[in-house]
Amino acid sequence: MPENEAKETTPTTEPEKAAATDSDSKEEFEKIDADKLVKPYIDRITKEQAQKNDYKHKYEDAIKELDQFKKNGKSAKKITEDDERAKEIEDLKKQNADLNAQIAHSKTIKDVNSIFKKAELNVDDDILNMVANTDAEITASNAKAIINLVNKAREDGRNSILKGKTPRVGGNKIKDQDDSLKRALGL
Repeated sequence: MPENEAKETTPTTEPEKAAATDSDSKEEFEKIDADKLVKPYIDRITKEQAQKNDYKHKYEDAIKELDQFKKNGKSAKKITEDDERAKEIEDLKKQNADLNAQIAHSKTIKDVNSIFKKAELNVDDDILNMVANTDAEITASNAKAIINLVNKAREDGRNSILKGKTPRVGGNKIKDQDDSLKRALGL
């Protein structure tokens, strides 16, 4: 029996055991892909490094800009004051342009109104605003068109009044009224 026990307890020799464990561990190593495990970490590190470099460049640019301001002798407060003044000047220029446009428009309206008064027309402000334009030629053509329209309407009205109509039915109106009254009463 000891021989059987010895055979059962040591079925393989030491080199065979080592070969068996090596083949098992090779399978484990082949299953684990190091690149897949390390890739997320490499990506994160690369991303953080890029951000760090980006911040470094921004910092260097800010330092350079600060040095330029120091060379020019302007402080940050002076620069902001200059920016505010530039904005105020720009706003005032826009306001000035708007006011000049309004003055020009009111002058155009006065001119158009004088044209209509020469043509013996009394025109409302709404129509004056509609006729007035920034282009003088367009304003003049609009005024001419309205004057022609009014003159044509006047001429058509005058012609219809002068034309007149003669009466078609003659006779005694009282007798016609009596007949219609009798018919209405059933007599």
